Amino acid sequence: MIGKGRERDCQWHFAEQGGDREVGPNDALVENFKQGPYASLIRESVQNSLDAILDKSEPVRMEFSFREIRKVDFQAFFNLKEHIKGCIDYYNNNEDAERIFGPMLESFPDAYSATIYAIRVSDFNTKGMEYDAETTDSPFYAFVRSAGVSAKADSRSGGSFGFGKAAYFNMSPYRTVLISTMTEQRNFYFEGVCSLCTHKYRGKKMVANGFYDNNNGKPIEGEFEIPAPFRRKETGTDITIVGFDPDEFDQAKREMVESALRNFWMAILRGMLVIDIKGLKGEVLEHLDEYNVGQKIMDYLPDDKDSTRKNSLYYKPLPYYRAVALADAEPRFRKFEKSLSTLGHVEFYVHKNREASDKILYMREQLMVVQALKNNSGYGFYGVVVCDDSRGNAMLKRLENPAHNEWNARNALPKKEDVERGKEALTELQKFVSESLEEMFNVRNQEVLTIQNLERYLYVPASMLDEEQDEVNEAPVGVPTGKTMEEENASPTTDIDKQTAEDNREAKTGLGAVRTITSGQVSLEKSGEKTVGIGKTKKKTKQKGGSNIPGKNPVKVDIDEDAEGAFMDIVPVKFRVIAQNRGGHMEHHIIIHSPQDIERGEIELLISGDEAVDVPSIVSTSMGKVDENYISDISLQEGRNTIVVRFADEMRHSVKLNAYEYQ
Repeated sequence: MIGKGRERDCQWHFAEQGGDREVGPNDALVENFKQGPYASLIRESVQNSLDAILDKSEPVRMEFSFREIRKVDFQAFFNLKEHIKGCIDYYNNNEDAERIFGPMLESFPDAYSATIYAIRVSDFNTKGMEYDAETTDSPFYAFVRSAGVSAKADSRSGGSFGFGKAAYFNMSPYRTVLISTMTEQRNFYFEGVCSLCTHKYRGKKMVANGFYDNNNGKPIEGEFEIPAPFRRKETGTDITIVGFDPDEFDQAKREMVESALRNFWMAILRGMLVIDIKGLKGEVLEHLDEYNVGQKIMDYLPDDKDSTRKNSLYYKPLPYYRAVALADAEPRFRKFEKSLSTLGHVEFYVHKNREASDKILYMREQLMVVQALKNNSGYGFYGVVVCDDSRGNAMLKRLENPAHNEWNARNALPKKEDVERGKEALTELQKFVSESLEEMFNVRNQEVLTIQNLERYLYVPASMLDEEQDEVNEAPVGVPTGKTMEEENASPTTDIDKQTAEDNREAKTGLGAVRTITSGQVSLEKSGEKTVGIGKTKKKTKQKGGSNIPGKNPVKVDIDEDAEGAFMDIVPVKFRVIAQNRGGHMEHHIIIHSPQDIERGEIELLISGDEAVDVPSIVSTSMGKVDENYISDISLQEGRNTIVVRFADEMRHSVKLNAYEYQ
């Protein structure tokens, strides 16, 4: 051991390329994680660590620290640059090779005093990764020496497809990571791995993957054979991601904290997880635990309204956190729980909020957010569903896709019986949610609500279940309930049969706006009284005179009404919406009270706080022309006007007219 130096005689080992299939410059695994790399790193690494808890009575501790690798200490490691250059030399006429490896080569430092910065991911109170050269699914072997191979210990595992390791390589501009682990039995293993492409090195053709060790291309075994900076002092694993731009320091820290809060706030809140982000000197820059997670959400993601689309994991966590943290503290925060026959114990937390879009977060035993789905209910709530039963967790794991962001019955293929059980489990979970909402909102004699797009998660290919194809294809998207649901910023949708005097209707009107096309030209010399839409618009509106294009963000300008041309004016109006089932079709009567005659108007319809893209298709209107969620070419008189609209889903909705912000 004496004389080996700080590097312990480690070298890069790339085998010569034989007659096997060559590897090109693109890496499909890495490509999957190009968007939001720091967020992907948090999501993948934390779930892997939560899979390997050592003592369940204590939290898993995660550290994300910034480190240095100096060439003066690791000269052999810096020889990696020659292999990177060999990738360009071998694929010398390949644009992808130049695009990928050109910047890699240029950024790799040369000087003797050079330093490469790195991010180290460390976990504590975990089992470490055992290694067995003869067992391909042993954790260390699966992570370092295979692709698409998982080595998870039990049914709680999240990354069961072996693809999550790409998040680490994606973070490295050199596609290189160093792994050091200590197991419960005090077994120590270390190795570096680099994923390049088939390349030339000193006149020889080499394989894509290389290993950094002092054991002839095999993992180092033994504590003191491992270079000192990479030795573990307690059980767990360090993964050092080589290459980090210090200019991205603030961005990286913020993105990692926000990702931790979005994906794991429940695990932190319940004391399962503690996260630290540390600087180059080991100082703690951010600390997240069960005592401060609520405040950290307020600091980093303070929005108390979540209007993000569909299954976006970039949602706003605060209203969902409140649903759990304040459960049963007052009537608008409720917790429901039940033991289901397929999934075992489940919990449903509901935060009643009139501005909410009825979105529900779904988690299993790991307490990581797997999916976020909207209900077509129109109640106004934020919800969190947790299955913390080991039996149910094993079932839901089989229904999870490689990205860990959906539960889908067809993911259980090829076993038909697992597909059947998965379908039953999701249906039973949906029923539990529906019954809880009925109780929460005092709804009686109502059909079971349907989670938006749930039929997609219950779909089974015809080749597997031909006899059930018709049932699957005809899965409903919702059932009209005949109930009245109110929104704070929307006109309540009520039954026509129950309306009485006009003044009663006026007492419940909402505020919206109608956009009009009026003669004149925009004057850009000074501010004025008129309000026009300026900016990008989804409609291709042509305008004569003036250089501004009508859009969705009105600003105040001067208008020369005698000049040729046209401008977009915004007319504030009062409105209410009344729904009626007529001839088996649900009609929405939009009653608009206009302060003036409008010759050419346009309105934008929104549903229950959702963004426009989520509005069901409009199949008919009694006035004007339909373009997505817009109705144009409407003619309104001063006073009361009615437009009758039908939506494709034949459901009752709480309808809004977009109220534009006057700047």
